[in-house]
Amino acid sequence: MSEPNSSKRIIVTGSSSGIGAQVALKLSLLGHQVIGVDKVAPGSSEVQLRDHFSCDLSDKKTTEKTFERAVDRLGGLDGAVNAAGVFGSPISACRLNKQRLQEVTFQNISICANSMSAEISALKRYEGGRIVNVASVAGSRAILMKSDYVMAKFAIIGLTKTAALEEVSNQISINSVSPGFVQTPMLDTAQIENPHLEGFIKNLTPLGKPVLSASVADLICWLIVSAPSEITGSDYVIDGAYSAK
Repeated sequence: MSEPNSSKRIIVTGSSSGIGAQVALKLSLLGHQVIGVDKVAPGSSEVQLRDHFSCDLSDKKTTEKTFERAVDRLGGLDGAVNAAGVFGSPISACRLNKQRLQEVTFQNISICANSMSAEISALKRYEGGRIVNVASVAGSRAILMKSDYVMAKFAIIGLTKTAALEEVSNQISINSVSPGFVQTPMLDTAQIENPHLEGFIKNLTPLGKPVLSASVADLICWLIVSAPSEITGSDYVIDGAYSAK
């Protein structure tokens, strides 16, 4: 683990768009060394990182090999942000089937679990560090027509807390961030599929609008770089008071 005020070596998954891209951009602008890992390469309008590795994070062996390359390229590891995931289209709980669970629920859990496993192994070699998992307010409350996604985010918050307990003696802090409705390409797609969603979000969120992905990135960057090391095993909600109702 590097000194408190020095440049950090950080891996960001899901760095091609949305929250992950915003996190990678902010960390890079702050002077940290960032490598992005995602299934697809960043678009031309997204942050251009020092390196980007394409990887199917739902495959454990592929993830392990990719992270080994990333850590070698960085010359070590101080932290990781896990923002990769899938959302899926609306579906009622009574219509869930094996295929849908595999595509959304198991996929999201596997992506986070595989990434964390590789990150923890690396951080142990470098005397500790920090991990932030991007969860969701869907990990603490019901969301209509999104039971597959809700199950995944409940699991990710539980995984975060359990791993934090297991790794605290290794000087690894692990926290999650739970955004509400965030204006990202994922939400843009959902709004195209459901034109009434924009008005629905405004009515649900006391703030009256979706949370900015840049604001979520600010919170994540604080946790990964500046937060007290005693903060671990916690979930930070940023949702415009959505869950306060």
